Amino acid sequence: MKWSTHRYIADKISIELGLNAEETKILKEASVLPDKWGDFPHHKGTNVKIVNQITEARRNYLNKNRRKAMYHLGIALHYIADAYSLPHDNPMHDRYEETISLLNIQSPSYLPTLDKPRTLRIATNRPTSYLTPQIALNEAFKVCLWVAKSVLSNPIPPFEYIEEYHKSNIKFLKDKNRLKFNFICLCFGSVLLPFVVLFLYGGFFEISSLLVLITGIFSLVNFASIYPIFKDTKNILEFGIIYNEVLQNLNSFVDFFFELF
Repeated sequence: MKWSTHRYIADKISIELGLNAEETKILKEASVLPDKWGDFPHHKGTNVKIVNQITEARRNYLNKNRRKAMYHLGIALHYIADAYSLPHDNPMHDRYEETISLLNIQSPSYLPTLDKPRTLRIATNRPTSYLTPQIALNEAFKVCLWVAKSVLSNPIPPFEYIEEYHKSNIKFLKDKNRLKFNFICLCFGSVLLPFVVLFLYGGFFEISSLLVLITGIFSLVNFASIYPIFKDTKNILEFGIIYNEVLQNLNSFVDFFFELF
């Protein structure tokens, strides 16, 4: 896009986010720097640059260095906006960008603040089909504004988010302890039950089927008690961590047991 378009997008974002005069100037000038550097092309192959610049902008913002944050954000906005232009080797490129430079941005009605993964995903998305100049300008501005809102968002989440996180964390710890307890029961129960049955009844071959049945029932009951937790994929991943942790404890127990004899 033309420099005037990049500056127009940056200026409108500054108004939307209430930036001061110095921040606006830095953002606008940084938004044309990649063209001054001449590191073409900008309409594709810039995802790594976008991610790096957004990350640096957010890092500086959190460190209260707003000037550097605006600098890196402006560079990121340039690459993002250029994704909505035609490539330089397209015969319509110059006319397309000229038309865009004459249009007014139609601001989106509402844009929620995004978390980091969604911010980076939206910032690196590319249009998959031809866009009219007006739609291209609107979409470029929307994505740039969305990213800017995310980068300059309050590092302290709303109270209701903190409260919800606290509740989720308590539930997670309870589920973790429940998983650990049931898994330990499963490990020891599966090993000890057959010996208990043998001790009480004697004769392995006569009661082999009974051993299998009892062990199977014990395992099913144990699994049924933790099945609700397994509905959540994150808990399955956590179970893998617990599994390794318990196995290490079991190995230590076995080593200690054999040392006694």
